[in-house]
Amino acid sequence: LEEDRPFFLYLHFMEPHNPYRPPHEHHRRFAGPARHRFVEDGDIFPLVSWLYREGLPVAMSAEDWQDLTDRYDEEIAYLDDEWPRLLELFDLDRTVVVLASDHGEELFDHGEVSHCRDFVWETTIKTPLMIWAPSLQGGGPRAALAQNLDITPTVLDLLVGSASEPLAEDLGFEGRSLVPALAPAADDDDDLHAVQRFAFAAQGTSRAVIAPPWKLHLDLESGALALYDLDADPGELDNVLDAHPDQTEHLRSVLFRWIETMEGEVGAAESLASASETERRLKALGYF
Repeated sequence: LEEDRPFFLYLHFMEPHNPYRPPHEHHRRFAGPARHRFVEDGDIFPLVSWLYREGLPVAMSAEDWQDLTDRYDEEIAYLDDEWPRLLELFDLDRTVVVLASDHGEELFDHGEVSHCRDFVWETTIKTPLMIWAPSLQGGGPRAALAQNLDITPTVLDLLVGSASEPLAEDLGFEGRSLVPALAPAADDDDDLHAVQRFAFAAQGTSRAVIAPPWKLHLDLESGALALYDLDADPGELDNVLDAHPDQTEHLRSVLFRWIETMEGEVGAAESLASASETERRLKALGYF
């Protein structure tokens, strides 16, 4: 990293990831002794196998699930501790840094476990995205909607474009540059919505569209819809679809247009086949 030339470095960390077991030298802040050995080991695979294939042979209490969650939190804390040590290797006055995650974890918050299954809960799709660039002034969170698809056009614009003259806009990316929302002046709804007004999620046979504070779920197989107010109900426990028919219909039309653009007619063999092919590939990778 001392060479004076452009470089691209991609690092894929497996923490936090199953098993939730940071190194022994990591000082535990959350996890204490657990009742079950696999929970003590932070191993979620037995739960995945039992829950989706055989049924749970052991009783998992709320305390047991909390013990497992605590071990997940330990993995996050471990990565948090190591991250500054990594950044010390770079000249941040000349380097663009992106920290992103491909998924979170469902730890029985909705009766499901793990990720890459037929659900699009916030527990699995709401992930951290942190961007540092020398050209950005004034840190802090931004409220703009973002997707991992936006990372490539954003980095491109940070390197060779600008907020006033974005380069990536007309290059055919599915994502959109977040540079307008990262600028110091991006502090009102017009600036934030200039990036995008909707975010979408797809996993298995589940699809969703998010337009804060609303989020609409769709099951491709059954056609069932569910609407959640993420401000009032961030845990997505209260389906308010019947109480907001206008909002539901608006988001349904947005979501259906997106699905038809990306996958074909909603509910048709084509879109269902796309979902099945995704599941087949995940099985081949050992996710199921």
